[in-house]
This record gives sequence, structure tokens and C-alpha cells, in this order.
Amino acid sequence: MSAGIVKLLISRPNTATVTKSGDDSKGFIGGAPFKTINGAIAAINTSGAAGITILVYPGIYDEKIVMPPGNSLRGISLSTVTIRQQNVTANTTLVTMGENTRVEDVSLLLTSSNHVDLVGVAFPGTTSQTAKLRTTSLTADNSTALTTGTSNVYGIHSFIRYRKSFG
Repeated sequence: MSAGIVKLLISRPNTATVTKSGDDSKGFIGGAPFKTINGAIAAINTSGAAGITILVYPGIYDEKIVMPPGNSLRGISLSTVTIRQQNVTANTTLVTMGENTRVEDVSLLLTSSNHVDLVGVAFPGTTSQTAKLRTTSLTADNSTALTTGTSNVYGIHSFIRYRKSFG
């Protein structure tokens, strides 16, 4: 009898897996992997699901992330999963947290050589009370920009947008 490889499929109904070899057009929650984090987020947003963990396998993901409320993102390892935007030329926020979200076990990298606003992780509204950032390395850097000019560079930015009604 020859030795063979047995492929075991484990159902993970509350997991959206992301791998560099995945396919956003074939990926689905609880099944085939997505290629991008935003592919998994789009599936979550389309389904309106909550309680989904986006499980990210090793690689560098050149994406900006807006976490859908009630869901989480977890890298396999802080040292092997990087979400980045490098050499940006416009104001950029790398990760925007949603209500009741969690991001963990990832490295975040945001760089620019221009005078633009950089935000590594944004906690808008009341997300600073309900969202969690754990075991994460974060770099937001525009130190190579010219010495003349102004920039706002925030590793973590927590803010509330107020809306006034008149009348």
C-alpha cells in the first residue's frame, strides 16, 4: 500500500480564512480561503454576519482595512502576518476599527515620504470603548519627508465625530 496525503477539511462556519494562495472569487465564510483581507470583509459585509473571525495566514497584505462591526481579525503570528501601506501619497488610515471588533497578532506598517496625515489605527465614535487591539506591532512613519511642511502622524487615533442638529 502506497503512502498518500490525506486532506482533512474542518468546517469552520464562523471563520473567513485568508491565505496568499486563496481566491477572492471562490472564497467563502466557513470554506475556501480568500486571497485578501478585504475579500473576506466584503463577504462579511454582504452577508451582514457578525461573530466571524478573519483568520489571516502568513504573508504581507497591502491593504487598508475597515473592520465590520461585531467581527475580529487574527493573524497566525505577529512575526509572519503584516498589513501595510507603504509610500502613500495621500492621507491614509491603515485600520479603522468598528464597534465590538478585535484585531490581534498582526504587524501594521504605514509609511510615506510626503507630508500627509497618517493614522495607523483609528477608533472612531465609541469604538474606543468596544473595540480591542491586542498583540500588535504598529509603525506609522513619515520621517523621510522634507523638513519643511506639516503632517499629522498618529499610531492610534481615538476620536468622536459630532453631528449637530439645528432647528
